[in-house]
Amino acid sequence: MKNDWNWWPGDSVFDFNGDGKLDFTERVIRDVQHMRMMGLLDDDDDDTDYSTDDDDDDWRDNCEAYDDEDEDDLDDDFSSAGSLNIPLTFSVEVVPGEHKSKDYPNARQKQAAGFWDTFGDDSAEGKRAAFIIGNAASIPAANYLTADGNFLYAQAIKDNFTIPCSLPDEDLEQEIEFWDIFRKLRCRDSALTLEVWDWCLQQFAPYAEYAVGVEYDLWFSVLSFMRSNAEDFLPQCVDYIAEHPAFLEALGKIYNSGNYIVYILIIEALKQHRAKIANALFDMEFEATKNNWKDINLTMQSLVDACYCFDEPMAVKYIKNHFLAKLKTLDDGMVLDEIPEWEEKLNKTIADLEQWG
Repeated sequence: MKNDWNWWPGDSVFDFNGDGKLDFTERVIRDVQHMRMMGLLDDDDDDTDYSTDDDDDDWRDNCEAYDDEDEDDLDDDFSSAGSLNIPLTFSVEVVPGEHKSKDYPNARQKQAAGFWDTFGDDSAEGKRAAFIIGNAASIPAANYLTADGNFLYAQAIKDNFTIPCSLPDEDLEQEIEFWDIFRKLRCRDSALTLEVWDWCLQQFAPYAEYAVGVEYDLWFSVLSFMRSNAEDFLPQCVDYIAEHPAFLEALGKIYNSGNYIVYILIIEALKQHRAKIANALFDMEFEATKNNWKDINLTMQSLVDACYCFDEPMAVKYIKNHFLAKLKTLDDGMVLDEIPEWEEKLNKTIADLEQWG
């Protein structure tokens, strides 16, 4: 690669993934940096137009939308575009960054070093890279985090548990989603599944700020799977939560947005007369969604509709006297408008259960 005419002295600093070559994105960053050094680009001018009158450069603004199979063609276009035609007689020595120049034990830390040098200490990418490099030896969340913000759950589980199924190796990319790992484990060892789920919450939830989609990975996607494919697993989940209070504590660290599907666990907890768990789950949902009437309405409507599954009125009364009463404290007409209808349905369900009981 270094014999390629596109390779410039010091370009290894832009090889973020450490594969010995510059992909399209890395080359864009490299060329922009060189243009700045040569005074062809003003650092303070974010609106600089790199296009020429003869070139249609709209694709550059949307380059992420292109498939990998088009990358070679785009590379050719990029290297030949008049707007980035930097004279090859110009030789610029780029001093390797202070972080990238060091040796690291794995590709994730090496990739993080490249991000750190490129984006700087104050950027989100730089802070994530600093977290990875500074804590990988002692904090699993740092060791299994990629520079672009993905936790490698499969690799972490493989390295820390003896599991009864195969999971892919992960180095720089997440190869399998957490809910799919959950699915594979559940049908082989339900107790281990809950232990792994709890461990992942304990390890990764406190550091969710450095990653993307952690709430979806460890909560929403799992509940979605259970609602559609494993409702029989809900009693075991509630039992486990009752015996492991730290589970809910860790969950609270990632619960930042509405997840109405939590109603399936709330209903199961009430069926087991575990009001404390049901209330804790509803409170987390309430705090996360009270500023979004659509989310809170969907959660309450789901709870009201699910009351058909109860065979005695106590649980329905709890929903009315605690959850519905809490919604009445909101100063949001879009929620308050629905309360009379919910209350009417709950009262009817209570009356029916008392009559049949």
